[in-house]
Amino acid sequence: MAPHASVEYDRRLSATAIGPVWYSDRPDAVFNIPANQIGGQVLDLTAGATLRLRSGFLFSVDYRSLIDRAAVQHLLRIGVSTKI
Repeated sequence: MAPHASVEYDRRLSATAIGPVWYSDRPDAVFNIPANQIGGQVLDLTAGATLRLRSGFLFSVDYRSLIDRAAVQHLLRIGVSTKI
């Protein structure tokens, strides 16, 4: 069994300008993408574990919580996999 956990903090900066984006193979084609108008802070908490059986099956479970000023989101992922 292999447990794992992570804590991430994301700070999005406020901007009012429009950001240009272009592809390296076509520098003449410029696309303007509106920048995020509202700054934000997000805390991402994740915990889970993976269990590997001798038969080749993998069982995993992950719990993730995203917390910002507007809402709290909870996500639960359960997985089973094997080689064919």
